[in-house]
Amino acid sequence: MFQNTLYIYGVYDANGNRYDALTTKPEGGDEITVYGQVKNYSGTIEIVAAVLTNLVKGQPISVEALSIEEVLKLSSGEIAKTNGTVIAVNAREFIIQDNTGCILVYMNQKAFDYVPGDVVSVEGALSSYHDAVQFTDSAKIEKTGTSEY
Repeated sequence: MFQNTLYIYGVYDANGNRYDALTTKPEGGDEITVYGQVKNYSGTIEIVAAVLTNLVKGQPISVEALSIEEVLKLSSGEIAKTNGTVIAVNAREFIIQDNTGCILVYMNQKAFDYVPGDVVSVEGALSSYHDAVQFTDSAKIEKTGTSEY
C-alpha cells in the first residue's frame, strides 16, 4: 500500500514533550518534518528519538476495516484497521481476537487501560516482529464496547 515507509520512534516536540503529551498528533495524510538519529533495525530504516519540528495537516486517509485474518496477510509498513475483543494484556501490549484470528497491539511505553473483554477498533501502521505482523504503538485505538470472550 505505502512504499518507502520510514518508521519514527520516540517522538518529542521542540519543547521536549513526549508524543503522548502532544496536543496535535500527526495522522495518515499529514506532512511532517522531524530530525533524529537514523538507524537500521533488522533491515528496517527508522528514526529514533525524533523531534517533530513541523506538522501540516493533510487529507485524512480512509481505511476500511478488515478481519484480523486479512490484516495478518498484509506487510510491515501498511496501514490497516480491524475490530476485535481484547483477550490478553501485559505491560507493553495486548492481543485482540475476532472469529478469524488474533493479533498483537504493541503499546511500547504508552499507558493503556484495556482489559480482557473490551471490544476495540484498532487502526494504524503494521510492523513485523519475529515474522509476526502486529500493530505499532502509533495505532489509534477506540473502545467500542465489552464482550464475553
